[in-house]
Amino acid sequence: MTEDSTKAPAGPANDMAVALLGAPATLITAGALMALIGLSSYPPLDMLQALNMALAYGGGAAALYMAIGFAQFIRNKISWKILAALPMVSAAGFILTAFGAIVLLNGALDSSPPGLMPAMVMDAQAARPFSAERLAGQYMVHVSSWQAPGRVEKLAVSREVFDRVVPFQDTAAVTVRSGMLGLNWVGSIELMPGSGESR
Repeated sequence: MTEDSTKAPAGPANDMAVALLGAPATLITAGALMALIGLSSYPPLDMLQALNMALAYGGGAAALYMAIGFAQFIRNKISWKILAALPMVSAAGFILTAFGAIVLLNGALDSSPPGLMPAMVMDAQAARPFSAERLAGQYMVHVSSWQAPGRVEKLAVSREVFDRVVPFQDTAAVTVRSGMLGLNWVGSIELMPGSGESR
């Protein structure tokens, strides 16, 4: 008997463990890519609504996947360390993928007519690093909401608009569309004629 023949081959438990963690890990990468494209191209007005939808769909899928993983843990005697990592990796993968898909498809497949909303600019500032706003753009303006009195909308703008805008003097023309999934998103933001001339 040779030395190689005495080594235990990789069993089905090891293969199953790799598959259980590999699938949601791949979803994390795909979800992040979709979220980046979606937020930069079709930024939703209500980020919380988009997150709640992602939690509803992605959370349910993650729970089902974890149930399947637990069943495989019992059947194939997979290491408890794999089982311990599965909830975090599964939740991150499925919820992030759901969020990215919702934002991207909501805008990319939207056929609703655009609506033009004038809004007074209240503030202009660079987005915080590692924030959801930073994914949509580096430069942000806060404008008075046309949806609810007293509310402020945070919108990503181009560097050109950011450099020209004067808070409490300029009015922004915000193009809004209703979205395929009912998530209002911003198509464009420009300063209205006469704005930005004081700087």
